[in-house]
Amino acid sequence: MNKENFYRANFHNKFFDYIILFAHLAFLFLTLFFLIIKITDSIAILTPILFAFSELIFWYLRERKYNKKINWMHPVPIFVISYCITFYQLPLCYYAGYELSFYSIYVIFSPENIPYCVLIAALGLSSFFLAEHLVFLMRKGQEKKYYNSDKNYIDTIKKGRQITFLSRTLLLFIILIFLLFLKSLGGLEVFFKYPYSDASMMPIASLYYQLALFILIYNVILLQLSKINFNQKKNFIGYILSWDGLIILTLIIIMIPFILSGDRGTYLQLGMLLIAPYFIIIKPLRFKEAIIIFIIMVFFLSLIGEIRGGKISINEAFSSKIKQLSNPGKWPTLELANSFGTFNIATYLFPKVYRYNYGLGILFRVAGFIPFFNRFMGLEKINIGKEYVYNSSSFFTYIINRGNMTSGAGTSCLADIYIEFGPWGIPIIFFLWGLFIGWISIKIRTKATTNTVFLYSYLAYFSIYVNRSSFLFGWNAILWAFLIYFIIKKIFLVKY
Repeated sequence: MNKENFYRANFHNKFFDYIILFAHLAFLFLTLFFLIIKITDSIAILTPILFAFSELIFWYLRERKYNKKINWMHPVPIFVISYCITFYQLPLCYYAGYELSFYSIYVIFSPENIPYCVLIAALGLSSFFLAEHLVFLMRKGQEKKYYNSDKNYIDTIKKGRQITFLSRTLLLFIILIFLLFLKSLGGLEVFFKYPYSDASMMPIASLYYQLALFILIYNVILLQLSKINFNQKKNFIGYILSWDGLIILTLIIIMIPFILSGDRGTYLQLGMLLIAPYFIIIKPLRFKEAIIIFIIMVFFLSLIGEIRGGKISINEAFSSKIKQLSNPGKWPTLELANSFGTFNIATYLFPKVYRYNYGLGILFRVAGFIPFFNRFMGLEKINIGKEYVYNSSSFFTYIINRGNMTSGAGTSCLADIYIEFGPWGIPIIFFLWGLFIGWISIKIRTKATTNTVFLYSYLAYFSIYVNRSSFLFGWNAILWAFLIYFIIKKIFLVKY
């Protein structure tokens, strides 16, 4: 390529990248404009959906331009699709007049607030895309290194025996803590009758046992990932066989109570940590494969949610789901979409009935990263008058279930932020979320290590779950796991 052609191609690339940047800014300001003039008709529902689709298309075109083989095991499309289901499906079906379930209608406390909720959701999503694209522009040079290289995994530790010994030693502690966890819930019989309920209803000892259990499980997974040579091309079966079979078997057994109880987030998380690394490093997930996995996963998780509690058989639930496919208001994604209700409730009650937390709830959860630290800080004493809502999940469960805490109503990322900072906290938090996703996306492509592969795999799961949760949920276990893994690696393992 001569100099003239090189500069022309470089100009075209920059022009294309900045067109995308200006498009994200345009979507952001148009959404702000709609909020300011207080649009309340169907335009407020349809326009954000069009914006979301357009922004995802722009992300696809950018990825396609620089990498012809797009990997759909990526936090951006996973997060955006889950986000659109959570915050757009129910409003769209409501305005389109589709028949909705009693629960779907019930969780919409304030129908007049639906356009406002959808526009705020669009504001958050545009902020996310803007930040993610800015990171891409700032670190574009590092992207090129990846696109010209087939081997970017640099962290394989060739100490197989030591890793096996350490993994199985941790496995003994995992089994011990798992037994203590069951005992704290009522005994070994809980193994087949694990009580699925709001976490706030669990004994404090059970919560700490569960935290310790997952910290150790994460460390075993980190150790296993550290010994796999991802630069060797292998099929999926070969990848699975590179794991310690005893560890896989033990983890499956430990997941049985969660599977039987219908606690889908727990085993979805573990499954993603085991499977996602293959698609991240060895064989990119293609679009057709992603669609098939998405359909199967949505249908399966919806089916599990239906039969949870034993009130309906698998055959009845399956037949019901098939019949409901003709009505978008009752698609298998509806359970995720119902989380929109928590955001609708938040916009209805805050600040009219409850005051914003102004970050106190976040401080409470961050302090919770250190066990028992909340008690020393005295944060609970600040809330003696119950003026603040520290746990949004428990709050919405109490509101929606009218005080019945035996099954959680959950929360959503937008509701959680709204309770803290109101509407303007959402674009700020989502901008930071976009920066983080952009950073880890560059990192996994340029300098993949055990830590980044694990974190990226966790984000593939978290990008689904965060839409019906809080941005800080579960990160205490991840941070502790990384700290313990760092210590183990420094003391027991030396890189080859």
